[in-house]
Amino acid sequence: DVVIHFAGKPLVADCDLAPFDAIKANGLGTAAVLEAARYAKVKKSIIIETDKVYGYQEVVPTPETAIFNPGSPYEFSKVVAASVCDFYRKHYREMDIISVRPVNVFGAGDYSFTRIVPAAIRNIKNGKGVPVQEHAVNIARDFIYVRDVAEMMYILATRDTKHSVYNFSTNQSMSIWTLAERITKALDHDVEPIIVKKPGNYPEIPFQSIDGSRFIEEFSFEFTDFEQAIRETYNES
Repeated sequence: DVVIHFAGKPLVADCDLAPFDAIKANGLGTAAVLEAARYAKVKKSIIIETDKVYGYQEVVPTPETAIFNPGSPYEFSKVVAASVCDFYRKHYREMDIISVRPVNVFGAGDYSFTRIVPAAIRNIKNGKGVPVQEHAVNIARDFIYVRDVAEMMYILATRDTKHSVYNFSTNQSMSIWTLAERITKALDHDVEPIIVKKPGNYPEIPFQSIDGSRFIEEFSFEFTDFEQAIRETYNES
């Protein structure tokens, strides 16, 4: 049997407003899942963490071996979850626990419009430009298609692994403005991206890029073309 733990509080702004709830959901929630898995003698547990556990790093792309550097309640709550995984992994050696740290996931079914891709799809469907928050024009992030993530999770669930921690990244970081331009072009939209105000005052990492080579090389994985993934997301939304 395999347990895959996706649940948690995923929005940076929400966690900034309610840090205790974030720590309880993301940190203690992970502990509850692993304790249940231990009690039930589950063969493998896969825990979804986040690239945000690394926080701001001098070395980019950032490898799985980097020291955590959380700078917001969301990042800290996920570091708590990662620390729980590390403790259970070391103390209960009979447990097979794999930690996954994906970059920003996009795809159909995401209606959190504070995120750039869902907001872009909504605006384009309404004949408007892709909204880019004013502080994020030069912020850089990696993005990964949800169908690729699902395939990667299946691989981890069904195959033996060499490692216990994997970054999920295409190794192709881009600025948010470049992302908006690529979405606009991929969907043949004739309205330029627009600048909008940030909805809160929560901190964000100015530049983040993590190294996904460990998974890519171990499993010879190939990602869906970004423009194709955007078109599929648009058509299925």
